[in-house]
Amino acid sequence: MTKAITLKDWSPDMPEHLSSYDALVQDIRSQLKGLSNSEKGDAFAHFVQELLPQSELNWQFEQPILSSKKSNDGGVDLTAAGRDGAGTLYIQSKQWIDRAEDIDGILTKFQDYLAQNRVSHNGMVSMFEMLDEHPAHFLIASLSPLENIRKKI
Repeated sequence: MTKAITLKDWSPDMPEHLSSYDALVQDIRSQLKGLSNSEKGDAFAHFVQELLPQSELNWQFEQPILSSKKSNDGGVDLTAAGRDGAGTLYIQSKQWIDRAEDIDGILTKFQDYLAQNRVSHNGMVSMFEMLDEHPAHFLIASLSPLENIRKKI
């Protein structure tokens, strides 16, 4: 099931940049102006880290933790432990997603990440399905409106 976090609950008491999608994008673009691509990615990942606790996912997951790796992170920028002690939320923060191939690439990286993390420290593949005890949940956070891409898939 796909669930989008929306700005539908905006009220006049909230900051102006939360009044619409366009206002939010304009505010974020202005804050990222002049930064390198790497710095923009880091800043957007931090934004997602702060945003998640403000969403309805807060009841299910702890505060996300930024990956210590900047390259070779396996496509996982943040992780959040389940509040029930079981399960983990793996998050890819990608400011812009323009094509269906971008989504395919992210999903492939998530799959590879899980496969790599099923290997224990001694190099042996776990004989037991870790996902039964600790289900994996995935989230792609982006500023891109995905309706047009979803129609093409």
